[in-house]
Amino acid sequence: MDKKEKNNNSYLELATFVMSCARTSIDEPNRYGFIRLMDIYRWLADLPQQVEGLSNEPILNEIRSELDAANDQRLLENDEQRIEFADSMIRKLVSHLKETSDN
Repeated sequence: MDKKEKNNNSYLELATFVMSCARTSIDEPNRYGFIRLMDIYRWLADLPQQVEGLSNEPILNEIRSELDAANDQRLLENDEQRIEFADSMIRKLVSHLKETSDN
């Protein structure tokens, strides 16, 4: 499989996973939506390693590491913890966007 085919497969796998998450979110408890969206975030953070021409964003890797650490430490087991974590990561991303924007 050449690089272009691998890139297309990664893209199609992500699209399939997102659609599957949308479908299963109808039937599953709400907490699973958070888990699946964090899986998508990990996938997106890893895409530059798989897709030629996509630049690496260190902030995405930093947040991915924080997400993995929070999971390892079992810090995302209830809604309050998940909300606090997501809010904190959103603030980091928005702050980074403001710092790097051309405007």
